[in-house]
Amino acid sequence: MSADVLATDEGRPEISIYWTPGCSSCLKAKEFVAALGYAFESVNVLENPTAMEEIEASGLRGVPVVRKGHSFVYAQSLDDLAAFFGTTRTQKSLPVQELVDRWSDIQAKTRTVIESFDAGVLDQQTVAGLNRTIKELSEHTFQVVESFLRQIEDDRIDARAIYLNPSERLRTRQDLVDYVEGIRQEFADWQASGGADTMPKRLNTHYGDQPSDRVLERAVWHMAQHARQLDFLASEMGLGLHIPAALYEGLPLPEQVWS
Repeated sequence: MSADVLATDEGRPEISIYWTPGCSSCLKAKEFVAALGYAFESVNVLENPTAMEEIEASGLRGVPVVRKGHSFVYAQSLDDLAAFFGTTRTQKSLPVQELVDRWSDIQAKTRTVIESFDAGVLDQQTVAGLNRTIKELSEHTFQVVESFLRQIEDDRIDARAIYLNPSERLRTRQDLVDYVEGIRQEFADWQASGGADTMPKRLNTHYGDQPSDRVLERAVWHMAQHARQLDFLASEMGLGLHIPAALYEGLPLPEQVWS
């Protein structure tokens, strides 16, 4: 999904990437464009009061957004981002069934990571500069799964309404664990009842009409990136790493753990 508008500052670099801290898709967009060999202006929209105005003027509503000259693209889809630069993705996607099975394994391991946290640490900030607690990151990680399940039920929904909104109902550690297990079980039920075979060929997403296998891939690596962050935090606390690196192989994860 792209749009054309006039850039307001003629002295700026040709390429800008608009992002927010903690946004995995933003981090991946920056790494993807850098890997193509382009230099770019990095615009944290939380620190630049006019950045969202520029995004909205282009007809877009969220980040990551990439500007090249007078054209803008919503960079949630790596395929859309590649096409914007006149190229195609070189990384081969995993087969759909392998994505589903891999996701199930990542969810199980992530549940173990979350259970390793004592109640006393859940309200701690994840990292400096990122306004998100460990509990909020844990919930968000499984909200990505929940939003995918809701979207394949009804693709008229906006998945962001689910995965961008921490729930006030998860007040205790047990509330969080129960939520995680509930989503994990719902995914297992979907998997057992046909899983990927029940998906339509295409889905209407907040970043445009997309092939369902690409929506699945994006959901898997998006969740996996946050799972990796949780595992990193657990390791920093002396709780060890719980997610084998092999589960990340073949997924288009960002190279960095944090933005």
